[in-house]
Amino acid sequence: MSDENVRGNNQFLSPRQYAKQNGYVAYPGKPCKNCGETERYTGSGSCVKCAKAETKRRVEAGDFRKYYKSQRVDPSTLIYRKEPEPVNGWQARGVGSSPASEQETYLVTQDGGPMCKIGVTARGCIDDRVRRLRVGSLFPLIVVGTIPGNQENELHEKFAQYRALGEWFITNDAIVNEFKPSEPTTT
Repeated sequence: MSDENVRGNNQFLSPRQYAKQNGYVAYPGKPCKNCGETERYTGSGSCVKCAKAETKRRVEAGDFRKYYKSQRVDPSTLIYRKEPEPVNGWQARGVGSSPASEQETYLVTQDGGPMCKIGVTARGCIDDRVRRLRVGSLFPLIVVGTIPGNQENELHEKFAQYRALGEWFITNDAIVNEFKPSEPTTT
């Protein structure tokens, strides 16, 4: 396949730019200085193999909280953007002002990663929510299941012992089973 066919009409796109433009999570880039692998994440440009190994190391060491709290962010470097205007009384993104009956609590896990996220979104908007989460994730994300209504706070309290950071938890069977549909009982 010619380079023109792969990159379309714009022959000046780097592989990373092409991957970003087409929604890919990873792309073939320069070999990593540490391990020699060429697969890199589109968002950060970091080596996929090394990033997964570092995440695994942090989980095993239990230092997620310590690591993230130690990171200092200079507020002047943050980019602020205007929130979208409500559409027909609903927020354009996320839960917004939707009533609890129109919300659902979800569980998303990292494919091959150690973490999962318990969150809430407007009913029927889970695909949009996962698409936004995918941007900052080192691993592909998988929706395990949803529960009707907003049960986020109750589940965060119930699984507080597994919390890694914010709404992210260390994946385990207790959390996953909460979102799997129960088996129908026969009488």
